[in-house]
Amino acid sequence: QAGSERLTCWSNRLYDRHFVQLLRHQLAQRARLRTDVVLPQWSSPPRTLREFDEHFTAPQAGFRSVAEYYELSSAQRVIGQIERPTWIVASADDPIVPVDSIARLHYPASVHLTITRYGGHLGYLSRPGIDPDRHWLDWRILARLCSFSALQRVDLRASMENHGS
Repeated sequence: QAGSERLTCWSNRLYDRHFVQLLRHQLAQRARLRTDVVLPQWSSPPRTLREFDEHFTAPQAGFRSVAEYYELSSAQRVIGQIERPTWIVASADDPIVPVDSIARLHYPASVHLTITRYGGHLGYLSRPGIDPDRHWLDWRILARLCSFSALQRVDLRASMENHGS
């Protein structure tokens, strides 16, 4: 819900409308390809993601309201149940998802949260000169995987030494 609300801010209004136009276009394409897709009969086309969710997404998914859809679809309800090692990367300057909505959650030990100062909504691109190319998130993932790989090699060596191999 926080993301949907943040989209309605003046600075995000153009993105919100563009995103809704893309959703409506994808829905129309899907309806042309599949006979089981029922297009909504809009009294007026939705201009915001919240309107789209209220008149299409929530009812299609069986929710009584958009508020119920946002509440029951939120990761905050289940994030405490994550058992597998998980890395969540968020950005303090995300224009869509407020960082405080991520930072205030209680995370289990299996979840490592990293909040970067910059990165925007998806953190895909960086300024030139930081990494070999501008794909910021790709390099962070690679570094993280390499650190796990190094830890596993150390654990394997220690295991072999302890067992006389």
